[in-house]
Amino acid sequence: MSEGDGEEAKAEGRRSEPPAPSRPPSRPPAPLAPWRRRWVPFAATYLAGAATAVLVVAIGANAAGTGRLRDGTTIAGRPMGPLDAADAQKAIAALGAELEAKPITLFAGDREVVLEPTKIGLKVDAPATVEAALAAGQGGSFFEAVALWLRGGARAVPLVVSLDDGALEKLAAEWEPMLLDDAPFEGGVVVEAGRAVGQPPRAGSGIDRAALKERLISALSTGAAGPLEVPRRTVEPHLDAAAVESAVARARELLTGAVVLVREAPAAPEKVEPPKEPRRKKGKRAREAQREEAAEADAGPTEVRFDVETLAAALRARPELEPTPRLVVELDANALTPTLEKLSKKLEDPARDARFEIDERDRVTIIPARTGTRVDPVKVAEAILRAAATPERRGALPVEHGAKPALSTEDAQALGIRQLVAQFTTHFPCCQPRVKNIKRIGELMNGVIVKPGDRFSVNEWVGPRTADRGFVLAPSIEDGEMVDTVGGGVSQFATTLYNAILDGGYAIVERKPHSIWFSRYPMGHEATLSFPKPDLVFRNDTTAGVLIVTEVGKTHVKVRLFGDNGGRRVERKVSGRFSVKEPPNEYVANDTLDPEEEDVKEGGQAGWSLDVGRVVIMPDGTRKEEERRVRYRARPRVVEVHSCKIPKDEKGHTGKKCPEPKEEEKEEDGGAATDAPPPTPEGDPAASP
Repeated sequence: MSEGDGEEAKAEGRRSEPPAPSRPPSRPPAPLAPWRRRWVPFAATYLAGAATAVLVVAIGANAAGTGRLRDGTTIAGRPMGPLDAADAQKAIAALGAELEAKPITLFAGDREVVLEPTKIGLKVDAPATVEAALAAGQGGSFFEAVALWLRGGARAVPLVVSLDDGALEKLAAEWEPMLLDDAPFEGGVVVEAGRAVGQPPRAGSGIDRAALKERLISALSTGAAGPLEVPRRTVEPHLDAAAVESAVARARELLTGAVVLVREAPAAPEKVEPPKEPRRKKGKRAREAQREEAAEADAGPTEVRFDVETLAAALRARPELEPTPRLVVELDANALTPTLEKLSKKLEDPARDARFEIDERDRVTIIPARTGTRVDPVKVAEAILRAAATPERRGALPVEHGAKPALSTEDAQALGIRQLVAQFTTHFPCCQPRVKNIKRIGELMNGVIVKPGDRFSVNEWVGPRTADRGFVLAPSIEDGEMVDTVGGGVSQFATTLYNAILDGGYAIVERKPHSIWFSRYPMGHEATLSFPKPDLVFRNDTTAGVLIVTEVGKTHVKVRLFGDNGGRRVERKVSGRFSVKEPPNEYVANDTLDPEEEDVKEGGQAGWSLDVGRVVIMPDGTRKEEERRVRYRARPRVVEVHSCKIPKDEKGHTGKKCPEPKEEEKEEDGGAATDAPPPTPEGDPAASP
């Protein structure tokens, strides 16, 4: 047997040997009992159902039934989960306040307007928004709910917002001419070469209100209220070509010739008496009455002619949609005013207000008001149109008799201005530029009446101090420094008025003292004035009016207040000075001076604080105490010195050493030099007489 055959036999022999002992051979499973075959599918179904129930509970545990927003819920881009309903409402209310305060830019092309959300009545409904957030994710199929749960339950919920339709409509009407340049045109009439010509109507663009509201709500509800484009819509005109043609016919009729309006003479008295010698009247009021009587006697018939050129310049055409759409031809009253002004002295006699007259003993008298005669340009325009429709083209000039004054005699009496309440005077050197400003502001304030309960601001009444309003350059304080400004010096008037108000017991609303004290003012009781701030403001907290009477002389300004303060008394309070600060040195370089010399240009003034106030004592004895602290800055002491003497850290310091004194100066300092001649040696011929 060959070697290969032997190996094969060995292998065969190994296969025929019995296996080694091990675990018992496996047997096929025994068939299940019938009751077990029924239980296994039931258990599998039960477990699957239980797992589903657990999943549903897990999903529902983060839903609305808990009263808490889902984790990951955002409202208008802000994370709100897992807040409870109460906290979510607070957060949404705060978010709404932010939206109300954040302007929104609206644009059309390159034009923009800025909208403040409060002007369109923006309201954020926090409870409704929370309800929507709690309900988010509850609907849909089971698989959608599972998918939402697997994503963490995140939901983006918009705010529930509302807008005021009326406010939005009003703003949209204002925006249209600002944003759109192709508005619809209802037609018109113009004058070309003296002839009326029609302009046909045409369609144009307008703001689509409904679409704009949707865009605003969408932007505001999502918190993405960035620049929004204004939606447009096509707007057809209400008028047609026939309406324009009818207006052209009326305009051409108006321009066929001049129109004359006639003022009739005053009616003659019923009983004519022989003329009497005019009675002599004395005084200012008598002279005024005589002038009025002469003016009334001189009034006669007056004709006013409006030529075609004037009528053409004033002609306008205005669309009128109710009750029937039409184009109305009318005249612009303002364009007729220049013609009327030429005859105003004869046509009009202005009404005169009641006024208060104060005599040398400070007694108050009311000069009665008087009605007047005026010509209303609007009524004149209407009269011209009526006259132009007549064959004669003439009509009556409308004159309004009995025109009422702004302040009637009865109103003046009701103000209760009966007596001098308080007065104050301050003085100044004559003839300085600032005096002109004091005089000018005094003129503007003279005769001012502050009604009971009113607040009065000097700056609001006087306005800016400018050269064209009569003010000049004069020194004033700015940031603690004296500089020239137009209107400098008006603070002296403010101080004078303030002290009168102080002593009158009226309520002081706003007052600022000077930063530096001036000896011409009462310490602590003074006021500075500039435009627009600081201001002097007081309130008339009495039942009577306050009449301000001013007087400006060459060296003084005086303010008197007339009215009735109900018997109030005022006690002033001024403490002693404290926290005194010596004036700092302000150095000015002057190298022509000797290093040991100084030239004092301004002596300076110390600064200090003090407490001031007043006690207002009412007639019933009640006391109202007021107090405030006033701090005055120190005014620098200005000194000229050699530049080498300016200390370190001071403006102008050079750090250079001072020059050495000359040789003879050294000798003087040492006592070796003398003004007397040296002694003559004994025996010298010069020493002999």
